[in-house]
Amino acid sequence: MRRINRTNHKLITMPEPQTNPMSRRDLLKTTSVATAGLLAGSATARAKSKRTNGADPFRYCLNMSTIRGQNLSVTEEIDVAAKAGYSGIEPWWAS
Repeated sequence: MRRINRTNHKLITMPEPQTNPMSRRDLLKTTSVATAGLLAGSATARAKSKRTNGADPFRYCLNMSTIRGQNLSVTEEIDVAAKAGYSGIEPWWAS
């Protein structure tokens, strides 16, 4: 009987199947997050392309509690907000 030396031969095997396959729930979560990211990116690109005049699409207001300790009257607070470039105010009064 003839003996075969197996050390010189490589055994070719099929790859092992995944031991932790992705569950259907994980697949749905992953694809929904990826789709939301793609849609958000395209919406941002569309919003940027619509702004042709260079104006900011948002209006900013000053929260008056940030200057409450300055002991200013309401009209003086409004003047401060206007001079700082705000287009509106969010009034706060001590209760």
